[in-house]
Amino acid sequence: MPSIDLSVAVEELPGSQLSLTLEIPQAEVDKAFDRALQRFQSKAKIEGFRPGKAPREIVEARVGAVALREEAIEILVPEVVQQVLVDKGIEGIERPRVEIADFERGQDAHFTAKVTVYPEVALPDLDQLQVERPQAAVTDEMVERRLEELRGQLAEITPVERPVQAGDLVVADIDVTVDG
Repeated sequence: MPSIDLSVAVEELPGSQLSLTLEIPQAEVDKAFDRALQRFQSKAKIEGFRPGKAPREIVEARVGAVALREEAIEILVPEVVQQVLVDKGIEGIERPRVEIADFERGQDAHFTAKVTVYPEVALPDLDQLQVERPQAAVTDEMVERRLEELRGQLAEITPVERPVQAGDLVVADIDVTVDG
């Protein structure tokens, strides 16, 4: 994309936003209208003409001024906004919101683009930051309790040949008959 000579005013807004007010010269606007008409002309299927070969005047009359203007805006505005963001070193968080003020053939175009940018954060001098580390008080009782928990979790079940005692795991088959 060739660089377009345009006028840009950048204004800082609250909430980490920038407002870009842009003015595009009439020559660039006219080129965008011509490119839009070429797009329509290449796709136009008009009776009596081969596809893409209808005269520009007929295509323009068939398409209409509103559709032609919208297509010209879609061609030119994203290119211009992207160029401005790159040239000004602006890194937006989301897609810019564009409001068209003037965009007509034979005139300069005027529009604004609002861009949300990353907020500027001023960090304190971290070398001077003092942090007090909390001391964990661990007692012998806490250690013993945790060791018992781990022994219970990691214990293996092995069969024994003795009478059942407290803490043993018993596996049994029980047949229950109710009333008979």
